[in-house]
Amino acid sequence: TAPHGARPRGEADDAASVAGRLSDTLDRLVDVRENILFVGPSGSGRRTLARRLHDRSTRRDAPLIEIDGASLDDRLLFGAVDPCGSVEPGILDTVGEGTLLIAEVADIAPEVQARLLRFVEEHRYRPVGTTTERTFGGRIVATLGRSATEPPPSGGIRPDLLHRLGVIEVSVPALVTRRSDLVSIAEQLLATERAANPGAAAKRLSGEAIAAIESHDWPGNIREMRNRIVRAVLLAATETIGADDLFPEGAPREETGELTLDAARRDVERQVIETTLAEHGGRIVATARALGVSRVTLWSKMKRFGIARP
Repeated sequence: TAPHGARPRGEADDAASVAGRLSDTLDRLVDVRENILFVGPSGSGRRTLARRLHDRSTRRDAPLIEIDGASLDDRLLFGAVDPCGSVEPGILDTVGEGTLLIAEVADIAPEVQARLLRFVEEHRYRPVGTTTERTFGGRIVATLGRSATEPPPSGGIRPDLLHRLGVIEVSVPALVTRRSDLVSIAEQLLATERAANPGAAAKRLSGEAIAAIESHDWPGNIREMRNRIVRAVLLAATETIGADDLFPEGAPREETGELTLDAARRDVERQVIETTLAEHGGRIVATARALGVSRVTLWSKMKRFGIARP
């Protein structure tokens, strides 16, 4: 049996990149007006996808307002008449033509869920204490924290509200089922943290670190990966992040020793690319020709290994 946290390579592996499919889905949904529900386990990146959807849409110059379902109530959302008789604006007034993101809709109080039904379906509402109807011109996006195959929890969100929120449902799988995306997601997170911490020594992932990333089960999903990358960037003593920087408690390893072989292959490949680049003065075409690969392949490997042109 493999040690805890490790999984044989290929198990639960997706045939195509889930990240690519999700990106294509967002492109098709950027400007639809229907309500969208991102469904997946905690930490899988549902809010990130919702923000990316807003940023890609024609609503990107309008506000994106996020609110947790547990905090939602009528006065906060719709606005209300104050003691002086004036209508205090609610979140919907602030959103305007932008995006309202309701996170964890199963946490909305039952009495509030009942009063949301008409608004979610018709995008019309009345501020509390008034009889004047208003029209919401923005888009409603929500998240639900369960796996794509798990039935709605009893006592959570009522089915009629769920159906209204999920006119379009986007399933966000757990990270453990997205093996082909693991390294690219880690590289993206590393680039973000390097930009946020320009004085940090860490610049690239070692072959051993990449193999450990591919072997780990990621029970905390993208949130766990981000935390491990942040810690490694801030604490790594050298430019190359090792497996122990990501997993100080002990890197996941496979019984077959494949982790060590993969790590060695990647480290050698990176060293060969760096040496050949230096020999050809950083010229991509000449380096690719010397290595017997295309320019696209060389660029892809340089990006993966965090290699900058000399």
